[in-house]
Amino acid sequence: MIPQASEMVDELRAEKMITVAAGDNVVRLLPPLIIGEKEITEAIGCIDRACARLAKAHVAGGEGGVMTANGVRHFLDLTDIPKPVLGGLIDSSRVMKAERASGSAQGAARRKNAGHGV
Repeated sequence: MIPQASEMVDELRAEKMITVAAGDNVVRLLPPLIIGEKEITEAIGCIDRACARLAKAHVAGGEGGVMTANGVRHFLDLTDIPKPVLGGLIDSSRVMKAERASGSAQGAARRKNAGHGV
């Protein structure tokens, strides 16, 4: 069984990390616009610990499926992404958010043409 997003949100809240469920099995991260390398490293640790607790709880409860010895199977393993690349993704997100906030029609058109929607 795949844990519900709400379970992961609860585990991350216990780590003092604010997230929201964005569907049954999607957790949306909400980093501040001024996030730095140190905070990214801390966030990855929080996610790892939360996943390990969830995996342990589900395995102890007799649930099979996607649980492994390494924790919950992720769609994307953040530890496989080099920190500079992860930082670049976050920076890109900041730019997109700023464009959206400023009502930049040019930025919205650029995203739409790139297949990212509006």
